[in-house]
Amino acid sequence: MPGRRGAEELAENIYEEETGGLSGGVPHAELFLEYPRGLGMNLDRFRHVELLPAAKAYRVLLDDATSGHGWEVAAAVTTLFLEGTEYERGELEPGQPRRPQFAPSEHPLVKHYGLPVKNLALSRVHHQVEGAPQGRLAPDAGLCG
Repeated sequence: MPGRRGAEELAENIYEEETGGLSGGVPHAELFLEYPRGLGMNLDRFRHVELLPAAKAYRVLLDDATSGHGWEVAAAVTTLFLEGTEYERGELEPGQPRRPQFAPSEHPLVKHYGLPVKNLALSRVHHQVEGAPQGRLAPDAGLCG
């Protein structure tokens, strides 16, 4: 098990992802659907997904890694391989490149595909959570990343 602080951060993150309880009460999976909703897509495509063969194989691999090898492997797989970016080192080490920040109007989905800025709810929540000290929620600076 992680140390006390690590366990607190892990529990806080799971609580936030599943309930949105620290950032406004909407689970992150529901906030994700704001992207396709804002682009005029049929949301049933995202609620009832039929995976292609390679995607099914990848899903089996992820399910095995996150449920069959202990919490340490599950946490590493989800935080590094699924959600991680090339800027993770910059979150921990001074002098390393940090994730670029940009105005919501410059978000690629807004700029190139016409997504309304109001549909960037998940990006705003991620910025709040990731931009805060020790992973705690920070006031929204109006930036997305």
